[in-house]
Parts: sequence; structure tokens; C-alpha cells
Amino acid sequence: LRWVEIRYAFIKWEGRPATLNFLTDITERKKYEYSLARRLEEEKTLAKVSEVIVKTSDINLAITRILPFIGKTLDADWLGIFQLDEDRMILDNTHEWRKPGMKSLKAKLQGITKKNHPWSFSNIKSNRIINYLADNLPPASRSLELYLKHRIKAILIIPIFYETRFFGTIDVF
Repeated sequence: LRWVEIRYAFIKWEGRPATLNFLTDITERKKYEYSLARRLEEEKTLAKVSEVIVKTSDINLAITRILPFIGKTLDADWLGIFQLDEDRMILDNTHEWRKPGMKSLKAKLQGITKKNHPWSFSNIKSNRIINYLADNLPPASRSLELYLKHRIKAILIIPIFYETRFFGTIDVF
């Protein structure tokens, strides 16, 4: 897709009225404008999220309030928080936000174990962000089966640490 700006001037050509047209490719300028607008939207979201967290004493309520801002800004279909139960070494989906029309995945995304998803656990516990197209995940990853089963095409998994301890993840599909 290319963006073109058209400018014209009325002239006389061989004694008759005509227009002289100038076409300028402005694709790069439009891309830059889009990236600036996107950045501004992300900064507004970050400010809103910060405001909600500071003004809300209940962490669950704060998470419930901020997920829609994050999901809409990222243009995600689904966004969830997974908390680690350290005693059992299990990740459970504790909060979710989804676009209208998307089915809830919360009940299906419970009890994710290190044993069943070693690739995911090793990456997130090492403070690595996972950002893949689902079909590019390592074949040995049981997470791949999970994502493909729910028709998830791309994933972004961000580890959350609280006071230097691994807390869980934010997952974006």
C-alpha cells in the first residue's frame, strides 16, 4: 500500500484549460505519523494504568480495570494475567480481558505446569519475553499444542516480577 499526495494547478495548455498534476509518494511520512500516534496512545495508556494502580488499593480490582486499556492499546484479541502458585509450581489464569465476540479462555487456561510446559517455564522464569507466531514455537513445546488448539496465531508473554520474585505473566494473543 502506498500513500500519494496529489497537488494540482490550473493552467492553459495549447489554449485550453487544463490541470498540471503533481504526485508525491508520502508513504514514509504516513508510517512515521502512524508510529507517532501509536506511541502517544501507548504513553496515554501507561499513564492511565499508573493512575489506576496508584488510586486502587485492591490489586485484583486494579488488574481488572487496567486490562481493557492495555488490550485495546495493543489491539489484542485476548489478554490475561497468569499467577504462579509457588507451592505447586502451577500457573493459573486469574484475570482476562477479551475483545467482544471472543470466547473466554480463562477456565481452559488453568493448572499450567512446568512438567507440561517446560519450554515456557524456562523462558519466563529467566525473565525472557516470549514473542512468537504460534506456528514458530519449538516443536517440542506443549504450549504450541495449547495455542493451536485455541486458534491463537501470535503470542506475547511478559514475565512479571514483584520485589525480585517471579509473580506470573501477562499473556497477549
